Amino acid sequence: MERINEIVYGILRESLFGEPFDNCGINADELDDATLASVFSELQLQTVLCFADKWFMAHQPQDERIAKKWSCLSRDYQIRVLYILSAQKKLVELLDENGIEFVIIKGAAASILYKDPFLRLMGDIDFLVKRKDFDRTAALLEANGFELDQKDLSNIAHHNEYRKYGITFELHRRLPIVDGKNERLLKLFEKGIDERIDGYIEWLRFPMLPHELNGMVLLFHINQHLREGLGLRQILDWMMFVDRHIDDAAWEQTYSELFESVGMSKFAMIVTQMCKRHLGLRKDITWCSEADPSVCDSFLNYIMERGNFGVKKGEEGHVSAVFLRSSNPFKILARLQQKGLASWGAAKKHAVLRPFAWIHEFNETRKQLKSKNISVSKMNSLKAEGVRRREFIESLGLDADRIIYDTD
Repeated sequence: MERINEIVYGILRESLFGEPFDNCGINADELDDATLASVFSELQLQTVLCFADKWFMAHQPQDERIAKKWSCLSRDYQIRVLYILSAQKKLVELLDENGIEFVIIKGAAASILYKDPFLRLMGDIDFLVKRKDFDRTAALLEANGFELDQKDLSNIAHHNEYRKYGITFELHRRLPIVDGKNERLLKLFEKGIDERIDGYIEWLRFPMLPHELNGMVLLFHINQHLREGLGLRQILDWMMFVDRHIDDAAWEQTYSELFESVGMSKFAMIVTQMCKRHLGLRKDITWCSEADPSVCDSFLNYIMERGNFGVKKGEEGHVSAVFLRSSNPFKILARLQQKGLASWGAAKKHAVLRPFAWIHEFNETRKQLKSKNISVSKMNSLKAEGVRRREFIESLGLDADRIIYDTD
């Protein structure tokens, strides 16, 4: 698997920065079809397949089935991106016409960092409004055919999900990683909405946060999904942002203090140094040079083991993530309660059931584990893995129990 990973890194370095593939010590012309099939699978699991298109066209396998599958899937992904951007255009027009101040986060706001934005896969459309405009925006969406799929159960939750055009739209009152009690950060991002700038993908305009806050969102996004598992796509988003916006001078003048204020300065250095070591980020960026190389390498291995949003680990990853969140049983129950409120349809409809959401989530997890034939000994092993992952998260300069500080 290590060789497959090295090939993936080499392809990405060539695709994103033009570094010759053979710098990874592997001759592309000698790769057999079985290896290319494994590379295809890994790129797909990491949701970075389209970045490899040009490389793949130059090194097509003899097996036409692999070539056809790669070509068709890449084409379908890019058609999906065009479709999402078209739907986003309609959303932008609707909100602008009704005087709603908002910004697009992630998605298109990350895609513009790439030379070819259409190669960056998009899943849904996330947008942030001010807290005072949340209910008005929700009513506007529902009046215009957006079907409510998941609703905030209280002011503690951060977003509503809607469906239209076969796409999920996430209306955020705050970023998922920002606690509802952290008034300083809440106001910082609301100020960002006031100071929003225009982003463009070809002819499509959309409002986005100023660059500093857009970068913070991308780093937050890595932190947000780190415990369950994240893929290379989130890492590449950050890398391309650094390549464009955070040279040594910008780090000293703006970003060092900004990330230090949220306890993520060390984490930013580790992620960036990892990108320099393995993914082709330019060497003249030196503000991250103090990051421990062994931690950087362990972090990349951690990412590759899990795939996009932990898809490789499945239910086993979910169990170990529950124990990773906290070894405190009360905090584990709180985690189950949170997930139950988000997933249990009956609790969304009937308030009387909401205090028991943790029981529902516990039973669902138990049934899933039973269906996967996960034994008690395996459960203990997964618990131990969760503990090890806690220690690893802390080596990144992050708090394993909390994604970000709860209060000012």
